[in-house]
Parts: sequence; C-alpha cells; structure tokens
Amino acid sequence: MDATALPETLKITQELPREIVTAIAKHDLRNLRNLERVGYGATTEGTALTKRNLTKLADAVRAALETKAETRGNPQEAKMLKVVRGLDRDVIALAVLHSALHSLGKQETQLETTLAVGAALAGECWAAGLIQSDAARAKSIARRVKQRHSSASVRLMAAKKEAAQSYKRRDGTQVNAYEQREWPSVQRTCAGTWGLNLLTTALSDMFRWREETEPGPKGTLVATRYLELTEEAEAFVDAALTHSRTSRPVWFASKELPKAWDAFNGCGSPDPRVSGATSFLRTRYKATAAAGRAAVKSGQLQPALDGVNTLQSVAWTLNTEMFDLITECYNRGIAVKGLPSIHPVKPLPRCPDEEWAQMDAGQRKLRKMRKDELRLLANEAKCNRRMFETDMTEARELAVVAKFYTPMNCDWRGRIYSLSHFNFQREDRVRALFLFAQGEPIGVDGLRWLKMHVANCGALNKIDKRPIAERVQWCDDNILLLEDIARRPLLNTEWTKADKPFLFLAACKELCRAISQGPSYECSLPVSFDGSCSGLQHLSAMTRASEGSLVNLTPNELPQDIYATVAELVNKRLVVALTTEPENSCDDKEVLAAARQRELAQLFLDYKIGRGDCKRGVMTYAYSSKKFGMACQLQTDLMKPLAREVLEGKRAVHPFAPWEQGSEERPSAAARFLADHIFEAIEQIVHKPSEAMKYLQKLAKALAHEGKPLRWTTPVGIPWINRYHDPVTKRVELWLNDGGVSVRSQLTVAVDDKPEINKDKASNGVAPNFVHALDAAHLLLVANAARNRGIISIATVHDSFGCLPSRATEFNAIIREQFAEMYETHDVLAEILAQARLDLTDDNCDRLPDAISPGPLNLKDILNAPFAFA
Repeated sequence: MDATALPETLKITQELPREIVTAIAKHDLRNLRNLERVGYGATTEGTALTKRNLTKLADAVRAALETKAETRGNPQEAKMLKVVRGLDRDVIALAVLHSALHSLGKQETQLETTLAVGAALAGECWAAGLIQSDAARAKSIARRVKQRHSSASVRLMAAKKEAAQSYKRRDGTQVNAYEQREWPSVQRTCAGTWGLNLLTTALSDMFRWREETEPGPKGTLVATRYLELTEEAEAFVDAALTHSRTSRPVWFASKELPKAWDAFNGCGSPDPRVSGATSFLRTRYKATAAAGRAAVKSGQLQPALDGVNTLQSVAWTLNTEMFDLITECYNRGIAVKGLPSIHPVKPLPRCPDEEWAQMDAGQRKLRKMRKDELRLLANEAKCNRRMFETDMTEARELAVVAKFYTPMNCDWRGRIYSLSHFNFQREDRVRALFLFAQGEPIGVDGLRWLKMHVANCGALNKIDKRPIAERVQWCDDNILLLEDIARRPLLNTEWTKADKPFLFLAACKELCRAISQGPSYECSLPVSFDGSCSGLQHLSAMTRASEGSLVNLTPNELPQDIYATVAELVNKRLVVALTTEPENSCDDKEVLAAARQRELAQLFLDYKIGRGDCKRGVMTYAYSSKKFGMACQLQTDLMKPLAREVLEGKRAVHPFAPWEQGSEERPSAAARFLADHIFEAIEQIVHKPSEAMKYLQKLAKALAHEGKPLRWTTPVGIPWINRYHDPVTKRVELWLNDGGVSVRSQLTVAVDDKPEINKDKASNGVAPNFVHALDAAHLLLVANAARNRGIISIATVHDSFGCLPSRATEFNAIIREQFAEMYETHDVLAEILAQARLDLTDDNCDRLPDAISPGPLNLKDILNAPFAFA
C-alpha cells in the first residue's frame, strides 16, 4: 500500500453528520503525523496489522532462535543471530513488522526493505547494550531525545551521539562513553533477510512479494521485488481504518435540544451514528456497563438520568461582547492569564563557538536546559494557540444562534462531563463566553449576589475569603474602578490581575449595567457558589466530623480557610525543624541529614510558604494523595515555575538551590521536604476524614482478597463498582518510539481482563472514587430539586454551582439542603459496609473494619452555614 495513498478526509455530505466528519479529519491528520515521524507502522493501518500479527510473528521468531539452525556456511548469520538472541522476542517481531511496514508504505525495493529491517534490529541491539551497561543512563538519554526530536531516525542518531560522551556525575563518579561498533552492511543485510523470511513465511496470509520487470541494459529485463499486502490484509486494513475514523465522534455544542437519556446507549444526539458510540456511564469494563443497563431497566438509575437531562437541557447563548474582547486581547498581545500569546516562543539562537568554548560546565548545562525549556514552551504555546483558535471558531458559529446546548453524560462514578469540548466546565476564557439564554430581572437581592460574584472572581486582596457582606461592600467601595474597567478594558487592564480575569471582566460589565438600569435589568450571567475544599466537606459530613467547621459546614462569622490553616502550621513546623538535632550525634549520616533539614527549613522560611503552596496538597489529601504524590505536585507547581523564572532572567538563582533539581516523576529533595511537612500538618489537623479514608481502603482490600470489587449504590442510583483489573496484555515497545503495542497474552480467560482485582489500585483509588461519587450525587440531587422548584438555568462544574442572580438565594439554600439531606438520608459508610458483608464469604468477614463512630457534627447546621457554598 502506497503511503501517499492514505485515505483522504471524506467530503462533508448530507449523509455524514458533522461530528463524524470532524472525527475523520482529526484522525487523518494524526495518522499523517505518525506516518511522517515514525513510519507506516505507526499509522492506524500499521498498528492494526501489528496488533493482529505480532504474537504470531513473535512465536515464529522464538521458534527460529530456539532451533539450532545450520549456519556454518554463513558466518555472518551466525554472528548476527548471536547478537539478536539477546533481544526480547516480541521486540524483534515488532522491529521487523514496523520497519517492513514503513518500507512497504514507501514502496521500497526488496534490497531497501532488507536494509531497513536490518537497521531496525541493529538499533534495538545497540539500545539493549546501552541498557545493560547503564539502565539509568539509557532511560535518561531516551527521555531527553524524545523531548528534543520527533523523528525516530533522528532520535537514534542523537542518542548515539550523547551515549558516546563521557562525563562526571554529581557524586564525582566517572561515566565512560558507551560505544558499540556499527553493524556493517553485510550484517544488516543478513539480519534483514532473516527477519523478512520469517515475516513472509509466518504471515503469508498478510504479506507477499510482488515482482515487477523493467527494461535493462542491452535489451535485458531486470526484475525488482516489492513487499505488499495480500487481499485479505487489504480488506482487514480497510475495515480497521473505517472503524477507527468513525468510532469516536467529535461532539459539538448542539443547536437543538439534546436527546434525553432514557437508555444506557443512543442518547444525546438525534443521529444514531453519533449517539450510538456513547453510553450514559463512561467505562471500559463490561460488567460495570451491564450493571448500568440493568439499573436503567429497573428504574434505579432514573434520578441520575433526570439530573443529567436537566443539566444538558440548559439553554445557553454566547456572550458576544466577551468574544470580541477576548479576540481583541489576543490580537493586541495583551497578557492575560490563560490567554495564549499571539507571538511564537523564539528558540534560543545558536551559541557562537568562541562563546561556547569559554563557558564552564555549569554554564553549558544551563544553556542546554534553557534550550530544552524554550522548545517545550514553544510546543506548549503552539498547542494553546491551536486550542484557542478552535474554541473561537466554534464560538463564532454559536454567536449567530439564539441558543445552544451542551450534551452530557457521566463517568462510572457519576461525575458529569460535557460531551462537547466547548462547554461551561472549561477554563476561565471559555466559561466567560457563556450566558443563560433565558434571563430574568435581577432585583435588589440579585444585585447583591452579583456583587458577591464580582468579588469572588476578582479575589483581589483576598476579598473572596471575607464575609459576604464585606465582599458586597468591596464592590460598592470600588465601583468607580469597576466602572472604568467595564468601560475601557483595553486601557484599564487592572482586571487582568484577577483570579479569574475574563469572568471578572464579564461580571464587572454586567454589574455596571445592572446598577445603571436598576432592579428591572434582565440579567443572564451565571453567578456561582463553590464548595469549600469539597473532598474534606464530604468526608466530614459522612463521619459527622468536627473538622467540618474547618471547611465551613457550620455557622461561622468569618469563612474558614483550611489551606491557610495548614500553611500556618507548616511554617510553625519549619521553625521547629531549624532547632532539630540528630538523635545520634556520633552518626555522621544523621548529622548530615539534620544539617540538610535545617538548611531546607531556612530556605522555605525565607521564601514564606503561603496557602497557595499548600492548597493542592490539602485538596488532594481528601482523594488519598500521599507524601510522594504531594512532592510530585510541588515539583510541578513550585519548583518548575521557579526554575523557569531563573531561565527567563526574572530570578538570579533558584530559591531552593541546590536542592531543587528533580522531575515530576522523581521530585527534588526540596519538594519532598515540603511535602512531608504539608502532609504531617494535614494529618495533625484532620482526623476523622483520615479515618474514613483508611476505612474505605480496608473495605477495598477485604473484597480484593476474594477477587471481588467493592460495590455500592450512590444516592442517585448509580451502580458504583470500584473495579480495577490488569488487562491481559503485554506492552511491547521499540526503544525510542513514543508508542508501543499492547498484545493479548497467551492466557485464556472468560473476560478481557485478568480475573483478580489489582489490590493496590483498588485500595489507592477507593477513597477518591467514593468522594467523587458523592459530590456527583449531590450535584444531580441539586439539579433535580432546583428543576422541581422552577429553576432551570443551572451551571455546574463538579463542586461549583451557578444560577441566575435573581434565583441565587433560593438556589444556594437548595445546595445546602440537598447536601445535608443526602447525608441524613444515607449513612453511606454503613451502606457500603453492608454491601461488603453481602459480597464477602463468611470466612473473610473478619477482614472488614469496624463501623466508624460518628463525630459531633450536626448536619442541620449546614443549613445555616453561609460559607459552605459561597
């Protein structure tokens, strides 16, 4: 098959819906990129052929290498086989298949194909030798060359060049150059011939040789052979390509009311080719899908169906004023958080040889780091610009319609997601484009809520952490500034300093119009109420924990800020760490460790750790994040941005040098140190929620001991199944390729996954999955209750709830009522324990934890807790 004859994007016709046409276009563009970077073997067609045939070819390779073939007459083959035997059989098969398919796609001759296959095997042998000599170095080289280069052939050359250099590690040890003699042409030819013979013999139903004759010198005929696919393979490829191009429709905001969910499949879109590819619950497990279908049939899932139907029935209209402003800011290059720059990131210019020669090792390393960083920034900026342009193109189409909708479904836990990429759950610049299609007169009370919303979106001088009355007063005190921002946003750019700049600007404009026109002003802007550390709110409510007061579940005069509370305790711990002495003053290691702890403590005290540095750790603690996970977060959120500021010249040195070096996978000593203190501070403050997480983990482990998932039914009828199986596959990858191939193991099982539960994944995932299921259930209960009271304009983002300002008082009360009622009606920890007792055999019931005794939190206090959702 000629690579140049890859299927073109189908023309838009009345027979194909836009969602399918766009999916085909995206698929073909991605396929073309894979072809250019790696070769035909990485395309959809090549990957399908590989997955189908890899195991069969690997078996043939295994048999050939295990057979004592007679090679005395061919010493090159004997030499080659001696080296190739060191490779994994699946890797050999994958290298042969990929390189052969790439040559086939380029219509190369038999000789060219033979050399390509031989070169692929030689490359994998070289990589295997490097890995065997120094696995850590091989991994480091692979990571760097993948970041810097996209072409597989260029990556290999770059890897060989880097491996050929010797250097000293930080600890002073010398790393010698790795060199391996290149295979001569005769050895590559021998390896390629051997691989192709196996390919065409073992996979004769897929591959064959085609011979073409051409006029040669002096009237002779010259025969040339080419590898090609058989008719059976061509038919298989066509079917695989068609399925891949059309099986994942690209959803768009709908100009018509989405088809209501009344079945597990086939809803959301009136076109069955689009809706048929989507289910109500997103899951890859057949058993979970079957439980969902049964729940629909029995009526158990009806509350969830009703809630999602309510939310996807919300009619929106585009805020054209904000669309024009966002476009103008982009075109003028006004820097706003979340808005990509119109100017591409310029790569670092080549360093003159004389300047390079004068640099020391540290300066050279810094320059290389900056070069890589700028390359990553350029790629990120390019992606952001492309995403922005895609969003604005769809927004432009929606600007001319009176109203539009965003179809929705749920993940297996019940969390609601929009099917269309353009939706209210997106970031600030997208959310600011949404207005309710049906507005209402704002009224006096609605004006007060709009002022609170302005203060919340701005979060200037931390006003969003003050009582609601003070937030309202802040708007009154700064009304001249807000009016000037609304009138001249391109000149008065103070709004760009807001926490959510575009939402803040949209709210400022709405507020000024409402003040100008009075209570009769018809407002259609959503005002939102966010939960206060939602995960801990739910864990506190289910355990009746007194810690609920820390997340505003009790009446308070001032809003509580658990992030600031944790940050304050972290700083106290750092002061203590300054005076910590080693337990054994004679142990040199302990003395050095204590000295390092004191140095790091001083660095963090000088930096002044605040609530923002602790916020993500506190939020994810409720979802079972541990010290290492928090360290990875800090490496991404704190160490990396500071390193970027150094590279950009904004800082002279990194605040945590020399302890800042690390990565997201292997966080630095500074990140690990701070993560330890944040985690210990949270544990010191939060007790009952921590007890609930450990309780859930024990339940998951007890069920996993019998190979069963922990099950439960959420308050809206969703069959929640904490199922984690390892797929019965083996991942086979070529060393420097981005992608690999997952092939079926030889194990024969009745399902697509191993029958046993992955205990670690089930235990680690159970608490976040349980909490997410409850915040999703709360959201759906709120949607149903609001609809029953005539509130149909609802905007939700997981633990954030929005409505029209005129309905805000009633809607905010509904949020708190449904939260309290859900936990009064459902003792969720007792329910999941009861289900576990039913699912476990009597022999293992002693593995179950004891029920948690409730704390003193009064759920009815939530009804009078003004900052629970504010």
